[in-house]
Amino acid sequence: MSSLEDKISRLEERVGRLEGSVNALREGAARVEGIVEQIDKRLNHIETELRELRRELNTRFYWSIGI
Repeated sequence: MSSLEDKISRLEERVGRLEGSVNALREGAARVEGIVEQIDKRLNHIETELRELRRELNTRFYWSIGI
């Protein structure tokens, strides 16, 4: 093999490793995206529950002071 062929071969190996790394990063990013979506859904649920609790507490408070 010539020196140029050796360099090309090493570059191809590096590209292959980089492609593997990029694929791994994409998979990791997809997992993180899924986790973030779940967190968003859970936070929305918590916000809804808090709103309902506040309404209920306000209603009970007004009844307790006779308004």
